[in-house]
Amino acid sequence: MVDRSSEADEPELITNPDERARVEAENSLRQFDAAMVELRKWLRTPGRRLRPSDISALQRVLMERLSEYAGSIAQRKSRLAAVAIRRLLPRKFRAHARSRG
Repeated sequence: MVDRSSEADEPELITNPDERARVEAENSLRQFDAAMVELRKWLRTPGRRLRPSDISALQRVLMERLSEYAGSIAQRKSRLAAVAIRRLLPRKFRAHARSRG
């Protein structure tokens, strides 16, 4: 028997393509400003680490007015997803890293 599941798509908060592009551009600039604030904090505080809440805050700025889940890092309406910060390796090194790891 085949497992089946259905998931509802997230509703679009802005349906006009031009308005959506304008909001995306505004949010991108606001996210850049927020990232610069985080960078200044990092430069002033040696040893400060980027936390999942920092990533969530930047995501919230980027997705404001575009997603009802802005800042929640949600995969589904009923469940929040974990945040992972990891280093991505080129494909040829991944197998080697797994064999050592």
